[in-house]
Amino acid sequence: MVKIDKLDRKIIAELDMNARIPVSQLAKAVRASREVVNYRLKILTKKQVISGSQTFFNPAKLGYTIYRVLIRLDSLDERIVSEFQDYFIRHNSVMWFARLGGKWDYVVEFFAKNSKEFDNLLNRTVSEFEHYIKLYEVLTVLEIRGYKRKYISGTKKEDSFIIGGEIENLKLDKVDLGIIKQLKSDAQLTNTEIGKKLNLSRNTVKQRIKKLQDSGIILCYKLFYHPLSLGYQSYKLLMLMKNLSPQKEKDFFDFAQANPNIIFAHKDFGKWNYEFEIEIEDLIKLQKIIIELRTRFKDFIIDYELFPILHDYKISLFPD
Repeated sequence: MVKIDKLDRKIIAELDMNARIPVSQLAKAVRASREVVNYRLKILTKKQVISGSQTFFNPAKLGYTIYRVLIRLDSLDERIVSEFQDYFIRHNSVMWFARLGGKWDYVVEFFAKNSKEFDNLLNRTVSEFEHYIKLYEVLTVLEIRGYKRKYISGTKKEDSFIIGGEIENLKLDKVDLGIIKQLKSDAQLTNTEIGKKLNLSRNTVKQRIKKLQDSGIILCYKLFYHPLSLGYQSYKLLMLMKNLSPQKEKDFFDFAQANPNIIFAHKDFGKWNYEFEIEIEDLIKLQKIIIELRTRFKDFIIDYELFPILHDYKISLFPD
C-alpha cells in the first residue's frame, strides 16, 4: 500500500472530477508551487496511484441506453479467461468491462440505441461463448450519479454528475467527433494540442468543448485513480427496493452523496433497481454503511447483493 500525505490527497481530490485543470490553477488550489505539484504528480504516477485521465460523456444525449450484463463462467481456465477478456476489451460497444469477485466473474456494460440492438449484441456474445458462460443476468441502467471522492481529502464539496436520463439524439459533426476522440482517452490534452492534431485553432477547440459541456454531452474530466494502491477496495452493492416515492428516492440519493465512500449511485431496471459503488478500507466500515442504509430504509429494502470489483479492464464513456 502506498503512503501519501495531505498535499497528495489535495492534489488527487482536485483532479478527481476536473482533470483538465491547468497545473498553475491546481498549484494555486492546493497552495503549493507548480514545481512541487508537477513533482508530486510524477511520483503518484510512478507509484501507480494515478494513471492519466478520461472524459466522461453522457451517452443518453446521443440516443444510447446502457445495458449491464453480470456473467459467471463455467470454467476459469487461463486460456478461456484470456480469450473472454480480449473479446470485450476490443468490443466497440462496450462501455465498462471488469473482473468481479463472489457470485459473478465479470460485468459488461454495453451501449445500444434500443432493446433490439442490445438483444443482438447479447445474442452474439452468448453465441460466441456458449460453452463458457454458465449464467448471466441483465440490468438496464436508467441513471448513474457520480460523486466526488470525498474520503481522499475529507472535503465536503458536493461535486456530482448524472449519466443517463431522458434519451435525446443530439447531432455531432466531424469536428465535434474529432475533439471527442482526442479527449476520450486523455482529458488533459490542452486546446492547443488538440488543435494541432485536428488542424483547428485553439479558440475553435475551446468553443466546441464549451458547447459540448453546455449541451450535457461532456459531463466532467475524471482522473484515473487506483483505490487499491491506497488500501481501498471497490464494491458493488445491488439493491431491490420497493415503493420509493420521489421524496424517498431523493433521500436515498442524498444518503449516497453525503457518504464520502460512495462514489456512484445507480437507478436500474431489472432484478435490482438501485445500486451503490463504494470504495472502502475494510469490511467493518463497509458493514457500517450497509447497517446504516438498512436502518434508514428498512421499510423499502427487500434484498441486496454485494461483491468486490477486482479489476477494471475497460472504461469507455463514448461509443467507438
